[in-house]
Formats: sequence, structure tokens, C-alpha cells
Amino acid sequence: MDTKVHSEVLFQHSKEKKDLFTLSRMIGVKAKQKDLDTLIEIMERKSESFQVLFLASHITSDFALDEDNVDYLNNHRICDILSQGLDRFHNNQEIVYKLTSALWNLCRPGYEEIIPPNLVKQVLMALIKNKDSKNVVHTCIGCLSNLCLAIPEVFHAILTPVIIEELLLIVLKYSDKANVMCYFGSLVANMAINDYVAETCILSGYLGLCIKNLYNFKQYELRKYNIAAIHNLSDVQNFYDFFALNEGLEIVLKLREEYSHDTEIFSYINGLFGEGKIPEFCTNSLHLAAGVCKFSVFQQMFSEGRLHCIQSIDKKDLEGDSAFEKAVQYGREDVVEFLASLGAHVGNASSHLPHISPLEDRFMVAGVIINGVRTRMAAKTYLKNGINGVKYLLHEDLWSIVTTFISPFDLLHTYLESKKNRRTLIKNDLDIDSIHLTAQLHDDE
Repeated sequence: MDTKVHSEVLFQHSKEKKDLFTLSRMIGVKAKQKDLDTLIEIMERKSESFQVLFLASHITSDFALDEDNVDYLNNHRICDILSQGLDRFHNNQEIVYKLTSALWNLCRPGYEEIIPPNLVKQVLMALIKNKDSKNVVHTCIGCLSNLCLAIPEVFHAILTPVIIEELLLIVLKYSDKANVMCYFGSLVANMAINDYVAETCILSGYLGLCIKNLYNFKQYELRKYNIAAIHNLSDVQNFYDFFALNEGLEIVLKLREEYSHDTEIFSYINGLFGEGKIPEFCTNSLHLAAGVCKFSVFQQMFSEGRLHCIQSIDKKDLEGDSAFEKAVQYGREDVVEFLASLGAHVGNASSHLPHISPLEDRFMVAGVIINGVRTRMAAKTYLKNGINGVKYLLHEDLWSIVTTFISPFDLLHTYLESKKNRRTLIKNDLDIDSIHLTAQLHDDE
């Protein structure tokens, strides 16, 4: 009896595998209802078999590219079978890849009622457990993106700041993989519909990665999804601080011109500009930061070795003003003094002062301009004295002023100028000293 049962099971199993192999040869071809019925019947009876489920989920993933097939398969609760497979085989990267690929194509808006309520948590756990597999990360991120769109309330209820940070850490490992970064953008765009999640994403660094993707990749879909993500994050209160820090304006302006004939991308980009958003006159991130960002953000833009910020400090916006002149117009006293101390051209500042009211504010802005220029001149003098071997040592507080208000670029320039004047400029010595000074300045900052 036992032998007979065992033989019968083996026979059925081999027949099912044969049927699946037959179906697999139809991948890319329009499936008939009888083919779908065969697939459903096998999955319902043999879903506990690794080999059967592996091949069946691969076939399901392909069949589910057709919307008619999606409807038929979902009405037969195939997502339930795939969900059970994730529970059973969550530690196997090969089958998790196939299962989440099939779920990605099946879990679409309009099928909220048939998506297992615990599926979001299952896919998240599968992603975390199999984060070393590029394929699994790709399909899990894509599946999560669709789940966020299909069952947003369930999805957002599960997301915590810890999970949001963990997601980013996993994705960052594959920041050079276009397929992962493409659907990361899609996921962020869908997540950002929730205000709390959007704010957490901004603080966790999601915006920076979306901007980086626009610089690093040229694929159309990738750019579209990441621009959509940036657009959906832009309603967060501190969006523009992080946008300026990551130099998002430069790449967005470039893509605005490149995709001017693409209605979808162009509308996402245009949604970033206008009243209460990015001023239309801005042509670089310094202009944006001078007008609407926190002072600490403006300082940070010059304190991370970004020499191009110093080099573009006097560049004009579309209204013919530099960041310094815009800061004067906005009455940003801290930014005005800071830029003056960095050596920004202050020649046209007086033309903006009459437009500042009340009169007390006008005098205040004029005063901070003078303070900034004095700080710069004093700091450079003290630095030259220190470099030229003056007998007294620089006071600790004074050195702090020097390294805070003068960029490493300017300090290095002053140092080289001093050596040249003393006629001790030896090429090899210059290279060693330059590297040493730059490293010391970074340490001090």
C-alpha cells in the first residue's frame, strides 16, 4: 500500500513538472485559459514542493505581464499561494527572487481585496534576509512599490523610521545598479504620498540618493521615477535645505531643458518651481540657499571641500544677481556676512539696500557686510602671519575664526602665495605641504 502510494505521488509529481515545462515554453506567448487553469491547478495542489513552486512562480511572473491574465490569476487567489511560499522558503534567494517577481506583477491597484494583508511585512522581511542578492533586492523593491500603490494604508502602517533607514542601507549597496535605482525611485514616489513617511525619507537621505541617480544614470524610466519621487517629496517643510545641499537644482534645470517635450517629466519638474517653491530666477543651489534655506545649510555647502561653491560664488541668476546680492535683498544678515567673509563681490550691494525696509534693517545689512569684509581681511592677515613664522602663536579661538570663515581653497591659495613671495617655492615641497595643509584644515573643521 505504501509503495503504491509512493509511486503514485512520484508519477503525479513528474507529470506536474512535465506540464510546467510545457507551460514554460509558452513564455512570451499569449496564454490561453486552459493554460492558466493548468498552472492554477498545479500550484493549488503542489505549492509545498520547492521545484514545482519555483517553476510555477517563474511562469506566473511572465503570464502576469498581461492584464487579462492578472485578473484571472488574482480571482483564483494565486497571491495567497505565493505568499505561503514566501513564508515557507524565505531564506532561499533563488525562489524568493521568483516569488517576489510574480507578486510584483500581480499586486496592482484595483486588487486590494485579494492582496494578503501580511504581504507587505513578508516582502520586507524577505528583502532584509536576502539583501546580499541583487536580484532579490530588485524584485522586492519593485513589489513594495506596487504594494505601496495598491494598499497604501497597510503599507504606511508598517513603515517605521527604523525600517525606512534599513531600506536605504540595503539599497545603497546597489547604488550603481540601474534596475534597482529605477524602482527605488518608483517606491519613494509612492511612499512620499504619506506626509509622515515623506518627512522621514527626507531626514534619512532618500532625497540625496534620488538626486544622485539623476546625475549617475541616463535611462528614461529611471529618471522619470526619481524625478517623480523628488516632486512628491517637495511638500516636506525642510525639502529645500536638503535639495540645495545635494545640488539638486543644477541637474533638475538641465533635465528641464532636456525633457521640455516630455509632458510627464516636464510637469514633475515644473511642479518644483513657482510661488512658495523654488524661485524661477535661481540658476544654481547657492542662489536657492541664499534665499530660502537655513543658514546652517549655507555654511555646510562651503565646509565639505566643495571648491566649486567658492568658484561659483559670484555667478549670476536669471535676474542678474549673485547669491550675495540675493541675500542682501532678502535681508539675510547671517548669509550676507558669511558670503562677504568668503570674498564674495560686494560692489553692487548698495544698489539693493534702498529696497530694504524698515530703515533699521537697511543699516543692519550694511553693517554685516562691513563685518564680513573685515573678518575676511583680518583672518587672511592672521593666517599669513602664522605661516610666515611670526614668533607668537595663534590663539585657539582665532584659529577657529580663520577656519570657519575662510574656505580650505582660499587658505591653500594664501599659503601658496606666501611661499611664492618668500621665494621658497620648490615643486616637491609644495606638493607635500599642500596636501598636509588641506588635511589639517579638514581635521580642524
